[in-house]
Amino acid sequence: MENLTGYLNSDIEAQRAVAAASLSAMLESKKPEKPAAVTEIVGHLAAKNSDQSAIVNIHADSVIKVILSGLEDNSSAEGFTNIAPVEAMKSLNRILPVIEHSRIQDDVMSFAMRLRPFFESGNPVIRATAFALFGSLAAVVEKQTVKETFVQEIHNVMVILLLHLNDENTDVSSTTRAIFKLLLPLLKSESLNNAFSYPEGVAYGRHLRLICSCLGSEYAEKIPMYLNLVIGYFRSESATLRANAALLAGNLLAQASNSANPDT
Repeated sequence: MENLTGYLNSDIEAQRAVAAASLSAMLESKKPEKPAAVTEIVGHLAAKNSDQSAIVNIHADSVIKVILSGLEDNSSAEGFTNIAPVEAMKSLNRILPVIEHSRIQDDVMSFAMRLRPFFESGNPVIRATAFALFGSLAAVVEKQTVKETFVQEIHNVMVILLLHLNDENTDVSSTTRAIFKLLLPLLKSESLNNAFSYPEGVAYGRHLRLICSCLGSEYAEKIPMYLNLVIGYFRSESATLRANAALLAGNLLAQASNSANPDT
């Protein structure tokens, strides 16, 4: 690894290509045991995505396949017995700012949908990392068809995002609040923008009322789906999640009632 990385910046195209191909093969065949080594290789390969050489780009692109395979390993959802998914999420978050967005459009939804199990993790570090990555993915969406699909995915995970705005771990709740700033441009809702412009100190119950009011006025057709999803959290092992679910369900029911009977 140490010998190869030096050749990634060589003036000779063949040397850059061989170095990128070798590092890529290392990741695909036998991942380094140290997480830092994985992150280092991913970072080097990600930087080569903007290389002027097409052959270098092809080998550098394989880092995306490696990250996808890492996210498919859910064995660490409740801990760190296997660090592959956590390192995969951190690595992708690291390369998104430097990779050409047009080259990752077809993979965005694959990444986004693989994050769902990690939203439910009992480990707060994994939850925060997954939420942060979901927001980062929203920020790189450019292709219109991908935008439309990603917006639907936002609605699919809206309930769990709202529940974790009041996570028992402050890092998770802060991260969840922060990513809404990245999701809102895709939703194109001025009222939701206003709802999330409130200071962090606002009471969770009051904040939910504001958000649900916006959802009821702009996405009334989604309320039944939200309600079906939130019911599943009534039996959560987390007392905080159960309480949050009850508050969210109450506010959603109010919106459903208002939608059915405007004069109520």
